[in-house]
Amino acid sequence: MCRCIELGGWQIADAELHGREKCDTVLLPVIGGDVSVGPATKVSRTSGFALVLLFVVALIQLVGVAIASAGSDEVADASPFGRPGTAVACAVIAVVALIGVTVAWRPGTRGARVITAISVFVAVGIVALMALYFMLAGGPTFIFAILLILAAIMIGMIGRAVLQPPSGPER
Repeated sequence: MCRCIELGGWQIADAELHGREKCDTVLLPVIGGDVSVGPATKVSRTSGFALVLLFVVALIQLVGVAIASAGSDEVADASPFGRPGTAVACAVIAVVALIGVTVAWRPGTRGARVITAISVFVAVGIVALMALYFMLAGGPTFIFAILLILAAIMIGMIGRAVLQPPSGPER
């Protein structure tokens, strides 16, 4: 019987051979996922709660930047898209991230996953570009650059979840 334990970023596969004393233990690096015990062939997937949490936090950060660009001339001038473009870009990025969460959570075709992942990673690039412009502007816009960097990381994690293969018919 082969059991698998994921703990602290490492996957420990322990093979017990029908009551014998001999055990083979293998350490394999694992990126992401929750602490779980299951068969060694199980693929660790990002949970639906984690996806929603990533989306909600990124959404709050994007809305904050959109509101700041609408209310502050300094933030609007620092953005590569201007006042209305920043709000539209934040809204489109939020919709793309929501689609990414939906596709990652529900099983779909490989083609749909690839197209969605490409869209999500393009959105990450746009968020990173906006963050770079806010950093280069300096002053009070630097805090919005930090918010956008964190949003880009979270949206990137959603994109990573989209690329994970489906675990099976049940979810």
